[in-house]
Amino acid sequence: MMLEKDAKTKNSKTNKNQTPTTDHLVKELVQQNILFHDQYDEPWFSPYDNGSELYRIRSKKFKSWLGAYVYGKYNFALKNNQIKDISEALSGVALYSGAGERKLEVRSCLVNNVLWYDLGSSAVRVDENGWEIIEKPPILFKPCDHQEKQIIPNKNGDIQALRQFINISSDEDWALFLVFAISAFIPTFPQPVLVLTGSQRAGKTTPMKMLKKLVDPSRLPSNGTPSNQEEASRVADKHLLLFFDNLSSLTHKVSDMLCKLVTEDGFSRRTKYTDDDETIFVSKRAIMMNGINSFIARADLLDRTIILELERIPDKKRLPEDRAKLNEIHDKMLRGEDLTSDEEFTLSCGLC
Repeated sequence: MMLEKDAKTKNSKTNKNQTPTTDHLVKELVQQNILFHDQYDEPWFSPYDNGSELYRIRSKKFKSWLGAYVYGKYNFALKNNQIKDISEALSGVALYSGAGERKLEVRSCLVNNVLWYDLGSSAVRVDENGWEIIEKPPILFKPCDHQEKQIIPNKNGDIQALRQFINISSDEDWALFLVFAISAFIPTFPQPVLVLTGSQRAGKTTPMKMLKKLVDPSRLPSNGTPSNQEEASRVADKHLLLFFDNLSSLTHKVSDMLCKLVTEDGFSRRTKYTDDDETIFVSKRAIMMNGINSFIARADLLDRTIILELERIPDKKRLPEDRAKLNEIHDKMLRGEDLTSDEEFTLSCGLC
């Protein structure tokens, strides 16, 4: 019995120090993790049985994770051809014999009358009884490199505090702005496009940056205007709320693309790294834009637009924009903290 136990211990140590084969690693990863594909046939990998951490199998991040995993467990550095072979094998499993298709959305989704909002690694669950933070949410959201984690919200927050950042004097216009802000969290119905117009120094950009950070925080506070259908679908595929800043005009082609994004008409685009494969993108997006003049010419886009005109802010009420201070106030709003001490700042710098 002692000899048998010693042999098992010796074999265990030997296996731990053995160089793993590609076949062994593929089988191990398939058995211990969740592999699936999304609605666009993109293969994904989840190291946990929830949506707190996901990797697109064809991405650099997954290859880095794979290399770190193998080195940490086997003290062995994978070669590039091994990483490629393992990734290709796992992609095939995810597409044809894994956990099947799971629909992934950006930042927000509605499932069985429950609204989910992605905070980063956790999520907010909203139903008819209220909302709560779920630390290990189900697999619902696709991670995007540009995204920032959202501040954990507090139930003492007040959406009316947002008005301090907006150069809107009319209660009617404020109500329209507020409705758009709230509806931007809900991706299942067509929202009108929000447009802020006005002269220079009317405070058009800062409130939209603030709204973008509240709804869809990103290292890219605004998006470049798409020049073609493929570019529009790629931008919309990664953002819940699109923000186009300081526009002077819109071509007919761009106007048509924006209408499609509002009404959930589909786009087709060439699949990356292929010549023949095609990816179909179908989704709604909330859109906001600003500019000095009336830059929308197409009637079909105007029919889908809320236009709010802002007045110029007097020079004596203006201060240079302080990004760090705006971020601080954004965090306070979500945490439900008192903004009284920031009133002077929000009434001046917040309207730049």
